[in-house]
Amino acid sequence: MDLRDDDIERAIKNHQGDSIPGFPSIHAFLYLLSPRLERLKEPAIDLLNNIYTELRKISGELIAEVARKAPSVMDEMINEADVFLQNLRNKAQEVIVSNIDSEINYIFTNDDNYLSERTKLIPTQPRSSGKKREDGAPLMDANATSEPRPVTASKDTKE
Repeated sequence: MDLRDDDIERAIKNHQGDSIPGFPSIHAFLYLLSPRLERLKEPAIDLLNNIYTELRKISGELIAEVARKAPSVMDEMINEADVFLQNLRNKAQEVIVSNIDSEINYIFTNDDNYLSERTKLIPTQPRSSGKKREDGAPLMDANATSEPRPVTASKDTKE
């Protein structure tokens, strides 16, 4: 579905708010973008299911080849592989849906409470007090467990 000029004009008109003249509100953009992002879920899940099906097929062929000399364990091996692949598929599906939902429900904020409570898939770590120990490692706040922060990538300084 392509956007028409009148769709864009209607979105700008309906989401004016307190914006600077000539600069449309971000809400108009999100209003136009959200339905298109929502439509990405189904093809992404379909692709994931196609990959899962191929992996099941390949694992079945490998297990059949390996278990040729001991066919009595082949069914158990296939069942274990299926359970393993299903768990991986379910985790991947959760990540895919959560990523698309995060784009659809994006809110720009610097509110620490909001950000710390919205870390379903992002591992958290205690907040550093900014002080350092004698060995140079960050010193954690006394109340570090009450306000987790998203884990940030850091360069490994070891050679």
